[in-house]
Amino acid sequence: MKEYEGIKVAELQGTSGASAAIDRSEGFHKVADSKLNVVASQTANFNRTEGMSVMENMLQADGDIKAVFAANDEMALGAVEAMSGAGKNVLVVGGNSGIGLAAAKAFSQEGANLIITGRNVETLTSKADEIGGRTSAYQCDVTDMEQIKDLVVKVELEFGYIDVLFISAGQYSSGSINSVTEENWDWLMDTNLKGMFFTIQGMLPLMGNPSSIVLMGSIAGRLAVAESPVYAASKAGVRSLARSLAADFVTKGIRVNVVSPGPTDTPAYRKLKGEGNTLQQVEWEKKLSTIPMNRLGTPEEVAKAVLFLASSDSSFTTGAEILVDGGEVYLS
Repeated sequence: MKEYEGIKVAELQGTSGASAAIDRSEGFHKVADSKLNVVASQTANFNRTEGMSVMENMLQADGDIKAVFAANDEMALGAVEAMSGAGKNVLVVGGNSGIGLAAAKAFSQEGANLIITGRNVETLTSKADEIGGRTSAYQCDVTDMEQIKDLVVKVELEFGYIDVLFISAGQYSSGSINSVTEENWDWLMDTNLKGMFFTIQGMLPLMGNPSSIVLMGSIAGRLAVAESPVYAASKAGVRSLARSLAADFVTKGIRVNVVSPGPTDTPAYRKLKGEGNTLQQVEWEKKLSTIPMNRLGTPEEVAKAVLFLASSDSSFTTGAEILVDGGEVYLS
């Protein structure tokens, strides 16, 4: 919806049979009816007085149009409510980098009340400012049970309840079985699985009905990953956890789903592939060639799947997994 001198004016476009829709990419309403034949560009220079005057003339010209405008607010509100973030309380755990940050920005752009968390205070502050809107940031290391408990208290004080919980926090490490230490195992499992489980446990009393929990998985949880058995096991655990919790929460009106990306162009990925290390980059280029779409995904592409699972567009979807992997799992 466009804004002119402090008021929002719906841009009108004549299309047959359409009554109301939301164009998310442009962020404004397109209200249409077969009786209306107003070109969108004709409204581009509306000011408040001119906009109201033209709409009044249209109502006088055709009584049926009055019903269109009368119903517009209600229909548009319903469409906005179907969006992923409009007016919702959204908590993004690990929202200060990569896919979590991309999802947080997308939620904010759709009008969410947003809380992001992460371990680095300075990064959190700068990213909260970058996201803008109604965004708060709290430090939380999900491997620390006391910090999770503190976060629950803060979220309850600020939100009261949660509509969407997206847990994006996670770690990666590689190494064959002989190189894995107990410390390596605990570090990965504590972040990717244990921290996720107890964050959900803590936030559960705050989850609304209906509400949505989206968990960050990985296609590593489906594939045989010889060089990263612990990471792959942790992400397979996320898939199993989501299905079990979905079954447990279904009568509570809480949906639980997983988004599993393939190789995605995030800061963590760029660090992992060894920017500046020619030999390591050659190995990653070979890996890239196994992706049928022959490119990396972007955090924004993965975020779109997250927003879908967070929205009422997926209201009949729970215990599911969406792969955002360029076809790697099923086509390679």
